Amino acid sequence: PNVSKHLSTLRTHGLVRRRQEGNMAYFSIGAPFIFDLCGTVCDSMKEEWEQRQSLLDNSSSTRS
Repeated sequence: PNVSKHLSTLRTHGLVRRRQEGNMAYFSIGAPFIFDLCGTVCDSMKEEWEQRQSLLDNSSSTRS
């Protein structure tokens, strides 16, 4: 039920599209800027991961 509610909200705001085939519903991205948003989030997560990895690498090298 939560997923259906979320998809309905996203559809209402034009972020996803819905296609019905028989008793199956297929959703796709409805707003191209979503791909840019995902790229921004992924880049940010990668940068944070690299910073944490660098801290771990520096931490382990100072103990040796």
